Amino acid sequence: MDSCRRLLLCALFLLPLAPGLVLAGANAPARIDEDEIQVRRQGETWTVEAQFVVPVPPSVAWEVLTDFDNMTAILTNLSSSRVLSRQGQVLQVEQKGRARFGIFSFAFESLREITLTPRRRIQARGLAGNTRQFESDMVLAPLDGGTRFSYRVAMVPDFWLPSLLGPSLLQHELAEQFNAMAAEMEKRFAVR
Repeated sequence: MDSCRRLLLCALFLLPLAPGLVLAGANAPARIDEDEIQVRRQGETWTVEAQFVVPVPPSVAWEVLTDFDNMTAILTNLSSSRVLSRQGQVLQVEQKGRARFGIFSFAFESLREITLTPRRRIQARGLAGNTRQFESDMVLAPLDGGTRFSYRVAMVPDFWLPSLLGPSLLQHELAEQFNAMAAEMEKRFAVR
């Protein structure tokens, strides 16, 4: 139970700062598959990288990505998400929730400093939570008919994450959360 809990904590701290998905077809809903998420480990550091496209303009993608106060309506594992402070384009965001994996369930929380470059980039740095080090970078680029996302995170968890099982579980959990974010982007775009 402890190793499942630790794996899920690792996956949960990667989001909700990473949305988006690959186009399944011209008008099909976006969908990212687990194998499109690259997970590597070097020493204690885990790195996740992904590039994908969502068929919405950058303005809609940005609206969803930065809707921290309403993130609980987008990601069902969150019970609380709020901006604690804002100084210009630098925010402190606290999130709490409960992860579920099969019969296992546990609470998690994080505090991040987020630096925004409107409609182009979101950089996050962990201040507290279940990682000793956390840094992520999400870059948005407009495309004809959509937005391309380039996401990278490097983290050192404060718990053991097994090398063999870790990548598969991270890919699975992140794909679920990416798909939830993309669905919200597409929903908001459809009502405009």
